[in-house]
Amino acid sequence: MKSFKQRITSYMNKRLKRRGTFWEGRYKSVLIEGSEMALLTVAAYIDLNPVRAGLVKRPEDYRWCGYSEAISGTRGAQLARKGLGQIMAECLSDDELRTDWRRTMNRYRQFLYEEGEAREANEITGEGARRGMEGQKVEAVVERGGAMTIPEALRCRVRYFCDGAILGSAGFVEGVFLREQANGRADPTRASGARRMRGARWGELHSYRDLRKDVVG
Repeated sequence: MKSFKQRITSYMNKRLKRRGTFWEGRYKSVLIEGSEMALLTVAAYIDLNPVRAGLVKRPEDYRWCGYSEAISGTRGAQLARKGLGQIMAECLSDDELRTDWRRTMNRYRQFLYEEGEAREANEITGEGARRGMEGQKVEAVVERGGAMTIPEALRCRVRYFCDGAILGSAGFVEGVFLREQANGRADPTRASGARRMRGARWGELHSYRDLRKDVVG
């Protein structure tokens, strides 16, 4: 890490025509037990940093963290989801459970909101005030067992708006697909158009494109 940071400092100083240190403090490392609670606490600490720093109001709104990557459905989502699944100890009883993102997502989101609730200073215990999410929002998430509402999930999966091409019920998506296929504007080799949206409980919502794959064009 020392060599890594020195190289970046040298590069940035040359690029920005500056001198001196580039990093705020020394590199720190912590040895963490490989248990669910220890890993979970550290993961929540990292994902809640932007909230406690006042950069965003909710952890999923910060685009440069593993949690938002996991729920956004971007290229690195599967790797982020696998990591959170392992942290939540999904794989202890069954190797297949680590890929069960719906279960992991709800459990981790509830834990994240409970840990990230705002706190006022307490003179009796000596605890200081802490930025975080409003109590009402935390309670709403806990009541739903961590599950996202469709509007919340869509907000996180903005790719469906810009890359999905068609969004609606299966019948609507299929109807538009068949019309476009008849007009020569859709893949003639494709048998159907509607694809179930992934990553949350979308109800009857379908998309024209399956965003597990890269979207071309």
